[in-house]
Amino acid sequence: MAGAIAAFKPAVKIPAALARLFSRAIEARQLFSDWYEQHNNQDEYQSSSNRRHSHFTNVLNNTWEILRPFVQAEKSRRRPQPGQPSQSDASSVHLTNRFSGLHVEVSPENEQDTAAETDEKPDEKLDESDYVLKNVVPVAIAKSEEEIEDDFLFAIHSFFLDLHDLRTMLSKGYWQCFCTQEGGHDLILTALVTNTAIQLVRRAEQQLDLLIERPKKYLLPAHAFPAIMMHATHQIIGMKSINEFIKPSRTCHFSLYDEHADLLFWNIYQAVQNALWRAKPSGKGTFQVSKVDDDPSTPETARRIFNLLPCFQAVSKNMSGPFASDEVTLAVGHIFETRTTPIWTLFALQVLLDAQDVVRHVGDAAFQTVQRVTRQISKTFASLDLKACEYNIDPKNMQLMRDVIRMYELDVLEDNFRKSGILDYIRRITYKGKVLPIKSIDDIPPDYDMPDFMKEPDFYLRNNPIKCGILEYGLCIQAHNFGYRLEDGWRGILAMTHLYAACTLLYPDDPVWPDMEYFLHYQDVNAIFSGGLPGSMDEATKKALLSFGVAPSNFARNKREVKARGLSGIKRGSLLHLKNTDIKLDKGRPVTNPCLLDKIFSSWTAAGAYISDDRVLELLNALSDPKVLAEKARQRDVDVEKLKLLNVAPEDADNPGALIHSLLARLTFVVKSEMGNLMFSWASFAKTCRGLWDRIIATTDALYGPGPRQISDALMVILDEARQLQWLAEELNSPDGPEFVRANAGGLPGSWAIIQEMNKTAAEPPVNKDNSLFGEKKMWVGDQEITRVLVSTTFAHCRYPTFGRLKFRLYEGWKEGEINESLFLDMQCWREALWRKMDERLLAEAQEEAEEAAGEPSPDAE
Repeated sequence: MAGAIAAFKPAVKIPAALARLFSRAIEARQLFSDWYEQHNNQDEYQSSSNRRHSHFTNVLNNTWEILRPFVQAEKSRRRPQPGQPSQSDASSVHLTNRFSGLHVEVSPENEQDTAAETDEKPDEKLDESDYVLKNVVPVAIAKSEEEIEDDFLFAIHSFFLDLHDLRTMLSKGYWQCFCTQEGGHDLILTALVTNTAIQLVRRAEQQLDLLIERPKKYLLPAHAFPAIMMHATHQIIGMKSINEFIKPSRTCHFSLYDEHADLLFWNIYQAVQNALWRAKPSGKGTFQVSKVDDDPSTPETARRIFNLLPCFQAVSKNMSGPFASDEVTLAVGHIFETRTTPIWTLFALQVLLDAQDVVRHVGDAAFQTVQRVTRQISKTFASLDLKACEYNIDPKNMQLMRDVIRMYELDVLEDNFRKSGILDYIRRITYKGKVLPIKSIDDIPPDYDMPDFMKEPDFYLRNNPIKCGILEYGLCIQAHNFGYRLEDGWRGILAMTHLYAACTLLYPDDPVWPDMEYFLHYQDVNAIFSGGLPGSMDEATKKALLSFGVAPSNFARNKREVKARGLSGIKRGSLLHLKNTDIKLDKGRPVTNPCLLDKIFSSWTAAGAYISDDRVLELLNALSDPKVLAEKARQRDVDVEKLKLLNVAPEDADNPGALIHSLLARLTFVVKSEMGNLMFSWASFAKTCRGLWDRIIATTDALYGPGPRQISDALMVILDEARQLQWLAEELNSPDGPEFVRANAGGLPGSWAIIQEMNKTAAEPPVNKDNSLFGEKKMWVGDQEITRVLVSTTFAHCRYPTFGRLKFRLYEGWKEGEINESLFLDMQCWREALWRKMDERLLAEAQEEAEEAAGEPSPDAE
């Protein structure tokens, strides 16, 4: 066929995409053929199968040599890249070299602007045909059973290679970055990405199971693929049939081929199959640890699995619903419940072992981190002493949050996993010839011979760093979600944003409120303020009323009447004739939850719902939404164009491995973007606003007479007074309208004085082991929330959250001496200097390694 195409007149132009398809196919086939030759058992049938692989690879090579001269000129798939972005940008995601192949796609509207930056001719614009082959008429190809089997094994091998690359990325790109200061990843990000990777592998396995064409010889489900690959490529002593691999067995066929066994998770597969055989379906089906696990001939990987399975099985049975459930524990529960070993469960166990190997170098860092955060959030929530009546919140919601925190305290601080697991593992024991019923851990005699996981306190969490990170994230997101729900029913923060915006109109040169500026930066101000921040007192009043759901027809005031009455006719304290029925919060414009992942993960972390396939799909859709990524880029001051580095290259669109890497890169970017908001305490900020409103309402009572005022009432009378005075200033042609309002208004200047007094009130800095680094730096009530985020032990050695240019806007109007004393700014500058110095050192080390590899001595060496 290739010869006929080459001889056809006029000459046929071969699409450039075909070159990449041939290259990928030849490379993959050659790798598989080499691997097959290395590991086959010298059986004649297997040798014949590999000869077919080699023959087909040669056919592809010969075909391509014939077609190569007719390929269209390769058009540039990449435009010249700008300077390398900083570590705070989207490209700082730590991934494998797969991302070196990602390119920046240029939208049509930006095509003309960027054309001048390239050396391409106008007729060499990027074209979809560069990546996609033309539509062709489908042709049914008849294949023999041998060919079907070859393609079947090749597809399985490629799938496991993708999983191996993913393992490497998780281990080196995340867990090592958590354990070393150079990486700057925190436990939450590392665990959440790992957990999501397992979920994506489960989806990929389901797709592979549905799409792959099976030979008649192997009409088996996907969970049998490791056994099929081992059966097809290795000769195991004592093996009679493939059924001995697939079904639970008392015999463990451990492999001596370390590289191959590692690729297929073979030793984990055999250990789990043996554990299933020992956990008979009858009774509780609980796996019991036995002395055979200490057999020296048992591979280290299998011994570790044998030691972990009993504990993880017990925890999977006793988990309170899906309470912050990690995929590794769910995988163990799935194995014993279904008595099958899907590939994703093997991958989950292998990823856990990889994480243990890395984290082992820093001891119990993951466990200690989640313990610190649990104590910190528990103490903070208790110190807030929030009263439900002050925030119009159902007392049941307050109690629910206390119950959630208590659940986390039991699991993280009081060894609940081990205690509950023991009761499931042992109901009665035989001790000194007597049968003793076990109702609590105290009933077990101290000298009774128990497995290690029952003796060692916190065995489960110490051996499951993924669960530690999920628990930390779960507690943080529950605290954040509670604060958001509190505000959603109270709307006191919303009212304060409108009052603050109006005050800054009158006092544009005064010091800003850092916490409020940070809060507004992460909000959609166009939504809260109905089109943007107000430009006048009239706009400020109308936007505030709209935010509380008041219809525009209900707040009209006669502007000419106000001007005619003069200063003495200003109606102070008027409620604009509003009734309680006029305020409809459900039609208002509340503040929004800036954490995209909150609505997806909050119910999962409070025993509300498992991360089902539908929930994973919801996450994937959110991560693929350009609007979502654009909003996150705005919040982090990142160029939206740089986010295109996270896209999958068109030629890899059908590559499951590349898709998973891209999705995890986007998740990493979103998690980093939201980490500051996740740690920003809405509940504490609401308490600050509550204290301000109490004083402001007392001020309005003194100005306008006492009355049962709500926060919305106080806001309306203050803004309405300022609006009338601004109208009067316009009528009187006052040369300085704001000065006229400041001189004659009572509510707004008084409110601003209260806010400014709070803003500069000294606050006690949070306790941190690194406080010695800060010297005599100060924290004020006005910046206490953002300072607590930054000084948190969670981010002591992280590259995020980053504030970028935002940190300068947070202290506009502050005196130079106050800026120099700021603990927040000092910590931010210290972190930036630390990471800049570390990046320079890493760059120098990389340059030295590159020069040594090239055989060129470095200048320092000379």
